[in-house]
Amino acid sequence: MLTRTEQIEAFAPGQLASPVPMPDPSQYQAQSGGWTLAANRRAQAQEEARARFERDWQAAQAAEAQRQQQLAAYRQQYDRWANAQLAEIRRHNAGIEEMAAGLRDGHPDTAVEYFSAALYASTAWPEDLPRQVSAGYDSAARQLVLNWELPKYDIVPETKSVRYMPTADQDKETARPAAQRRALYRDVLAQCVLLTLRELFAADEFGVLDIRLR
Repeated sequence: MLTRTEQIEAFAPGQLASPVPMPDPSQYQAQSGGWTLAANRRAQAQEEARARFERDWQAAQAAEAQRQQQLAAYRQQYDRWANAQLAEIRRHNAGIEEMAAGLRDGHPDTAVEYFSAALYASTAWPEDLPRQVSAGYDSAARQLVLNWELPKYDIVPETKSVRYMPTADQDKETARPAAQRRALYRDVLAQCVLLTLRELFAADEFGVLDIRLR
């Protein structure tokens, strides 16, 4: 869960990947019109058509050269970014491996760092609940002492339901009974404790926590 896959976003040059279309010579033929042109006028029309083609061809060639330069520069920029991202992922994973080695050896600081990271990285914990933790580890007793911030009482809404009243064009709130709110809050606290225990023991791949109940 803590390691990162070596997957980098693929190179996406967008419009730079498409070559500039070159002009089609068949589109630059001199038009004779309804009457046959005199030889000199026909030659002039062909020369003008050829001049337009050469002008458009040179413009397209210049645009294509610029596209290739931009594409090469963008590729270099992407390669630098991708290499930096890959290096960061590998540094991170190397740190996780080092942490795992320290965990196998029972280092208290490593155990605290590892299990704290596992709790912070958990996707099962709701985002709107607090996630502040401090811990200590006794390697001899294989005990993790955890100080975990629990949600406050206001996590349970005072309002039980809201109903729209069309005649008054306003919402009418129904208060939640105090006994029900206290019961729900106790249930939230119990679930938080159970979820924390589940995440800790799920992360304990090396058996460094004592699973006996006291």
